[in-house]
Amino acid sequence: MKMKVEWIVVVGLLLILLAGITFKLVAKNKKKKKREWDNKKTNSDDNNQRLNKGQERSTNNANSHTLIATGFRPRTQKNALLRQRKREEENSAPGMEEEEGVEEKIKKQLKLTQQKGGSRSKIEDIILVRPSHSLLPPPVTRGIKSLTDLYAWRGDDDYNRASIPLQPRIPHNRPKLLVCHDMMGGYVQDCNPQGMEEDDIFALYHWHLVDMFVYFAHDLVSFPPPVWTNVAHRNGVKSLGTFITEWEEGKKVCEDILSEGSIPLVAKLLVDIMNHYNFDGWLINIENNVDSPKALVTFVEEVTRLCHEAKSDSVVLWYDAVTIEGHLHWQNELNEKNKSYFDVCDGIFLNYTWSPLGMGRSKVTAKKRVNDVFVGIDAFGRNTYGGGKLSCSKALEEIQKHGLSTALFAPGWTFECLPEGKSFDSFQLKFWEQFEGRFAPKLLASLPFSTSFSRGHGDFLSIQGKVVHRGTWSNLSYQNVLHSVPSKPTLDNPYTNSNMFARDSLFNNISIGERTDIAFNGSSCCELCFSPSKKWVDESLTFQVLHAHFPLKTYIVICCTFSIDDDAVDADLTLQLVLSKIDTHGIRYMLFPLTSSSKGNEGYESVDSNILDKFQSKYGFSPSKYCRRGDGYISFLPQSIGEKWSHSAVNIHGKHDHWQTRTFVVAHKDLQAQHIQAVRIVCKPRQRKQHRVNIGQLSIFPPSHLKTATTPIDGLTMSHIAWSDITAWDTLKVTLSLSWLSSPNAYCYFIFVTSNFLEEPHYLGMAHNTCYRITLFPVATLHGSNTTGPFDEITFIIQPKFESGLLPPLTACSSTTLRFQLPHS
Repeated sequence: MKMKVEWIVVVGLLLILLAGITFKLVAKNKKKKKREWDNKKTNSDDNNQRLNKGQERSTNNANSHTLIATGFRPRTQKNALLRQRKREEENSAPGMEEEEGVEEKIKKQLKLTQQKGGSRSKIEDIILVRPSHSLLPPPVTRGIKSLTDLYAWRGDDDYNRASIPLQPRIPHNRPKLLVCHDMMGGYVQDCNPQGMEEDDIFALYHWHLVDMFVYFAHDLVSFPPPVWTNVAHRNGVKSLGTFITEWEEGKKVCEDILSEGSIPLVAKLLVDIMNHYNFDGWLINIENNVDSPKALVTFVEEVTRLCHEAKSDSVVLWYDAVTIEGHLHWQNELNEKNKSYFDVCDGIFLNYTWSPLGMGRSKVTAKKRVNDVFVGIDAFGRNTYGGGKLSCSKALEEIQKHGLSTALFAPGWTFECLPEGKSFDSFQLKFWEQFEGRFAPKLLASLPFSTSFSRGHGDFLSIQGKVVHRGTWSNLSYQNVLHSVPSKPTLDNPYTNSNMFARDSLFNNISIGERTDIAFNGSSCCELCFSPSKKWVDESLTFQVLHAHFPLKTYIVICCTFSIDDDAVDADLTLQLVLSKIDTHGIRYMLFPLTSSSKGNEGYESVDSNILDKFQSKYGFSPSKYCRRGDGYISFLPQSIGEKWSHSAVNIHGKHDHWQTRTFVVAHKDLQAQHIQAVRIVCKPRQRKQHRVNIGQLSIFPPSHLKTATTPIDGLTMSHIAWSDITAWDTLKVTLSLSWLSSPNAYCYFIFVTSNFLEEPHYLGMAHNTCYRITLFPVATLHGSNTTGPFDEITFIIQPKFESGLLPPLTACSSTTLRFQLPHS
């Protein structure tokens, strides 16, 4: 009996175990089926998302049909899209008789696009134009106003990222010049990263004197607009943002930041913002009482440490406002009350109400770091020693007497307080004459190098000598390196070319500057003016245009585009490059004759046969012939680069309109240990008349960049397509975004649009990032009141411009075509 009971228990346990196993298997099977269902649903959703890629995220409604093709889809997706398009057209236009189906239209258009050529052409599917309830606005630059906004920052804004890397300079151990931009509250004229159709803007023209640029506004976090960082970086100038707290509200912010655990978070966010927008550091300006000054020192130290870890050459500066006791009390000098902050960062920006006695004490306190003490000068003259304005030189003299650096605050005074009847350019030059001669030109030290002397604004825009836009425009990202010598030679400026002054008795009206009525690229060029005096017989005049320290390679290409006003005025022009040292053959100067009136080819020879063979096999053309002279000069002849590279640079050699371009190819082993320290133009007139010589572009680059300039961009796509005013062709407007992949060594991209009705592409704008937003573009600009039939199309072309100054012709550039049709009534 006992055994029977035991068997019953065992059997019961086995049944319970079996039931449990069965339950688990059933549950597992259900989960598996659920996962399969979820995967199917996810795949379906993904397919739908892919079909709707490019649709405005904010307009997911039944009336929005702004679909866009992003390349050629797999056949099943493409067929699904075709069926969807066909259903939409049938529903929107019942009873309409189609001459050909949608698929036939697309196939036909694909064939047409392929026939048009272009290595990166792409075509979109037909889009039925429907009204959009939300349009993306043009991108703008704005600071971060509150701590809440700072904590919410995610770094998803690509339009405001600076794209031009900081160009290397030769370091120096002299007093520095910092320029702190503070104009009209900030983010006014410079808040448009794509530029704007306005020429009346504030701009700096003396970057060669500046070491650091600080963008200052009264937001909590003011990062520099990309237009400022780009132009600063092109000139080798570091660009800094500002972190500022002020008054009672600022005190509360400091209490939050300096509380336990918040310092690392805020410091990390500031570094992330610096990295995302590609600038170089911070000015920390605390202008309120602080309850925890020791924690504030820790905060400054942490920001500095993290910035240096992220970017070794970054800079963090402290503004002289709060003392180590936590009191808001400007010291106007470096002393024991603010030195604790100075000790944990890269420098101090002294308030601008200082006295000469304070400068002496600052020098003693700074010890070996005198160059890290930036003494403020307010351009408006508010309680500033010497009065600022056109008397800044008084303060400069006192500052430099003690070997301290200078911080020029609010240089926009020249724009905001422009005297009536004065032009901004002339007033700006007059103001900056106070700084010329007191600060040495800084030396750019890398190749490739190219400049068209564009000021970044004007009332027309040229590309390769052709005017593509008539009307005002501005985009400081497109400001080039300008001449680095004073406009007129002076005795008290050691950086004026001595030849210009020594020849003053032989030549009158000598000047160098930017001319704004003609341009090869942009809206300005470098103009050299002079007229021989009665004493002149047969002498030449040398203009120093740039100071530099460009490293030379075995192979180098030099292009110079120029013009001379009035064909009746004859002159010999020669580009002269001054080498950093005398080479083994006694050569110090390289000469490149620009004008046809230069002497003949007698005495010129080809380069060494080994170099010649290697060069020809690699590039398909020969280096320039050369001639060594006994007076320390070596001269080169212009050289055609041949058909192989002719499409890599429009007008790289020859004459176009009134501009002429000369190309030289130098191949010498002796150049490897050399540097170019000066760029000059030697002018030898043949008549006693006024001369105006225009330098449209100067480029120096290794020949390998010729190949780079033949490559169109990749990954060109459209997104966020939206329509407005769709009732008729003459009112129809489109808004969309273009994006593409970065092209090596490209620093700028020109955007063109064309259609079947235009003889040549129409210029839209320029981008310095790999994205561009087109807002409310009137289709009638391209089409008038006509259509091509059941659908129409517009094509967008992206033309990259490279650091070498080269750019491919439009026919070799990437394009994408948008095809669309109005709804039928």
